Amino acid sequence: MHTVAVIGAGFSGTLTAVHLLREARGALQVVLVNPSGRRARGLAYGTRSDWHVLNVPAGNMSALPDDRDHFLRYCRWRDPSVQPGDFVARATYGSYLDALLTAAEQAAPPDVRLVCLADQVLAVRPGAPGAPVRLLLADAAPLAVDQVVLAFGHFAPADPPLLTEAVRASGRYLRDPWAPGALDRIAPDDPVVVLGSGLTAMDIVLALYHGERRAATLCLSRRGLQPLPHRAGLAARPASDAGVWLPRLRAGPRAALRTLREAAAAAARRGEDWRDLLAALRAATPSVWQAWSDRSRAQFLRHLQAYWDVHRHRCAPPLHERWQALQREGRVRVQAGRLADLGVEDHALLLGWCPRGGGARQALHAAWLINCTGPDSRLQRAGSALIDDLVAQGLVTPDPLGLGLLTGDDHTVVRRDGACSAWLHYVGPLRKARDWEATAVPELREQARAVAANVLARRAVPPRVSS
Repeated sequence: MHTVAVIGAGFSGTLTAVHLLREARGALQVVLVNPSGRRARGLAYGTRSDWHVLNVPAGNMSALPDDRDHFLRYCRWRDPSVQPGDFVARATYGSYLDALLTAAEQAAPPDVRLVCLADQVLAVRPGAPGAPVRLLLADAAPLAVDQVVLAFGHFAPADPPLLTEAVRASGRYLRDPWAPGALDRIAPDDPVVVLGSGLTAMDIVLALYHGERRAATLCLSRRGLQPLPHRAGLAARPASDAGVWLPRLRAGPRAALRTLREAAAAAARRGEDWRDLLAALRAATPSVWQAWSDRSRAQFLRHLQAYWDVHRHRCAPPLHERWQALQREGRVRVQAGRLADLGVEDHALLLGWCPRGGGARQALHAAWLINCTGPDSRLQRAGSALIDDLVAQGLVTPDPLGLGLLTGDDHTVVRRDGACSAWLHYVGPLRKARDWEATAVPELREQARAVAANVLARRAVPPRVSS
């Protein structure tokens, strides 16, 4: 039996398994490997907080590219009152993905089966051409498979440069705020400093203030940029044509910035929304990114990425309203600046920070420092035995700009020697190294379908045509 291992059971891994089960023809075993054993409960959808809702309306969140109302129907099965423009809980989406996988498993032919394995893959040992690949596991005997799909997503944020062993040992620094139970020890009167002021910072702060929190929170980021909201509801998009901008967008970051500013001003004069401008650009973004040199990409990452992110990755309007209310009440303060000092004093953290643009250094005590600067996509800092092993063997190649790993057009990974692997594939947000636009559901669902089709095409038996 042909065996495919999918390593990672978040959105990307779960949906890849769904497509493999739905489209396979002939004997196939899909092994979904995840250390926690939880299906469809990755970083984004494992939360149980009521304040953690999707950043996209329900009407745009189908996991199936060819059935755009699929998630909306699931929501209405649970609650008939859900509207296409509603922002539902992320936990609901996790349950949806789990139900989708269960349905695919139950509908699969007898010779197509799913095995969910609660274990950690420590290393990969390729065999001779055409021979099985061995996965070395933490708690079980090696697993022999024919193809491997890497479906890991985001890594924890990078530590601040000033972090010391004393601060780490204090237990008052939270590198990964999404880790299970990470926020449980924070008392209502504990002053908190959050590094970052983007979507992650907003999610964590709103979760903290969902209870009886009384102490103030300082959010410190280099530019002090804050999330922007989606428009309420689903509105019709104007027939903007991104194709007319492409030659200028591909000329480099400076030209792209000027072009987008001009296009946004023109759209405003027509009574259109700038959000629709970005939506029209979405499909063309990978071709723009691929047209830029590494130097141009580095310039964008250094000077413009933060501004792009707050406009491109927006939040639900109710969350934005609550976030603004906390600031008006003085309970949350957002400052542009940089961390200048970090130490431990009297069982608390002593921090010093300098405002952006100059000004006197500020000092304060905090009970907790929470890192919400966003995921670190550098493979060398992933802290994963598997990734370290893959890099050491030259089976994957880190992106030189630290955005993930290099992949081919068919989603196979690029080896150190520059060739594409015959058996190792990748699906997930680290494909942004190639496409940039690779982290949201519309892109990831297409990735998952493409990876599954490529895996099945590498077998002697063609994929089944869906009914």
